[in-house]
Amino acid sequence: MTVKQRQTNLIKKISSITDEDALIMLEQEVSFFTHMNGKDIADSLTPYQVDELTSMVNEPSDVDTVNEDEYKKVTAKWRLK
Repeated sequence: MTVKQRQTNLIKKISSITDEDALIMLEQEVSFFTHMNGKDIADSLTPYQVDELTSMVNEPSDVDTVNEDEYKKVTAKWRLK
């Protein structure tokens, strides 16, 4: 599919949308991508911010987690009536 065909298909689909909330959401998405002018959102981050994000992404997902039994023990006093 060419770019022109893709644009034409999108215009037809957008024209058929009657839900205003969906149109607002679509407008916000289009605004974001046209405002960025091809830049990555990370381009505006400082090296420190990039390092922080990278370390968070690389952190194991189970860090600072507790199993259900531990959770119940810790929160037992708040679950009393």
